[in-house]
Amino acid sequence: MSVIFYVRFSPRPDAATTESLATQCARLTEHCYARNLSMKLTCFDRAQSGGGTGKELRPEDELKHRPGIWLALRELKRGDVLMIYKRDRLARSVYAQEFIHRFVTKLGAKIESLQGSNGESDEDRFMQHILAAASEFERRMASSRIRDGLHRLKMAGFVYGERIPYGYFAKAVPGQFTRMNRPRRKLVMCEKEQAIINA
Repeated sequence: MSVIFYVRFSPRPDAATTESLATQCARLTEHCYARNLSMKLTCFDRAQSGGGTGKELRPEDELKHRPGIWLALRELKRGDVLMIYKRDRLARSVYAQEFIHRFVTKLGAKIESLQGSNGESDEDRFMQHILAAASEFERRMASSRIRDGLHRLKMAGFVYGERIPYGYFAKAVPGQFTRMNRPRRKLVMCEKEQAIINA
C-alpha cells in the first residue's frame, strides 16, 4: 500500500509566501511515519479555489482548473491511500467531493483524512456529506460577502479592478489601502474625456 498526499490552499493575498502547503505536508508526513506508511507522491494545488461557480453541469468541470487533484487521481492504484489534511481540501462542494470519493472507491483505493470521519458505514458517509455541505455553505457565504463588499465599494466610487471607465481616472485615497496593501483608489471625472462624451 502506497500513500499519495494531496494538499491545497485557496487564493489569498499572501499566496506567494504562505506556508499552508508546508504545514499540511508536515502533518501528513508525521502521520505516515507514526503508522510506518510509504509515501509515494505529493500533489498540490497552490492558490486554487475548492469550489466552482455553481453553474457547472459536471463535477469534473469544477475540478478542471486543479491539475494537482487530477495528478493524484491518475497515480492512485488499487490498495493505495489518498491522504488529505481535511475533507474540504478535496473540494468545497458536495458535488465534487462525492465525485472524487466515488472515483477513488471505484479504483479500489481509499481516502483518508487526518480530521473527520474516514469510514464507509452509513453513519460515516452521512457525516461526510454533512461536513461537505457545511464547507460548501461556508464558501458560498464568503463569496456573497465579497460580492456585497465589492458592490458597496463600486457604489461609493472606488476602483476594485484594473479597468477604468472612459471619462474617469483613478486617484489614490490618502491613508486607505486594500488587503493587498495597495493604495485604495477612487474614480474621479476627467473633464477632457467627459467633454468628448457629452459633445
